[in-house]
Amino acid sequence: MIVDAHCHVDLYKNLEDVLKRAREVGVCGVIAVSMDVESMGRTLNIADASEAMVKPALGLHPLAVQRDFNVDSGLEDALTMLRRNVSKIVAVGEVGLDHYQSQEREVQLKQEVVFRAMLDFADENRLPVIIHSLKAERRVFNILEEYGDLAVVIHWFTGPAELIEKGVRRGYYFSVTPAVTYSSKVRRVARRVSLELLLCESDGPVEYRGVVGEPADCRMVVEKIADVKGLKASSVEDALLENVKRVFKRVNCA
Repeated sequence: MIVDAHCHVDLYKNLEDVLKRAREVGVCGVIAVSMDVESMGRTLNIADASEAMVKPALGLHPLAVQRDFNVDSGLEDALTMLRRNVSKIVAVGEVGLDHYQSQEREVQLKQEVVFRAMLDFADENRLPVIIHSLKAERRVFNILEEYGDLAVVIHWFTGPAELIEKGVRRGYYFSVTPAVTYSSKVRRVARRVSLELLLCESDGPVEYRGVVGEPADCRMVVEKIADVKGLKASSVEDALLENVKRVFKRVNCA
């Protein structure tokens, strides 16, 4: 059985079909990340209606924090949603920093305030965090170092190779996307990170070379990880499921 560790289920127009295809290839659960307060609400509603297939993770994505974002009111709205639903969520995510699409220093500083607030909430409630770090990997790792007890999942890492080693030493989990089929940086993660610290994800509905990603793609990701590591796909599948159970303690997937 496979768990998609990172998917934006609220952005699909045909979610019922997407989940059906996922079940058909052995995906038993989808961890649904959110972007903003509205996304949080949609994600919770979907999870309530999914017969336990969808596991909600709530958080403020760094790209939700733009120049016009009001840190005081916007952050409080998000934290209120998190507090009200803390018993329902399996993680805080997707949170972090993005210096690729947000290059203004003013916006980056706002992102840091929000990121730290999300980490504080996760720490207080002993929840894992799902991390976005595009072109801000070093800064993200520096901030995470201040939260030594957090369970950390690094989503779609394409940063410096030495940070992979640092993350492994800290016990961070790394989540591999369908880009493993063509990206040398993603394959590098699959190769260098020990099997005990790997997860798979679709990040759907992100497109991979023009093809919309969805949870069913995690079957292919598992097979590619197995190929990169020279292992049997069944062994990788079993190991990744155990990793999910270890980091997302509220996820039950037989």
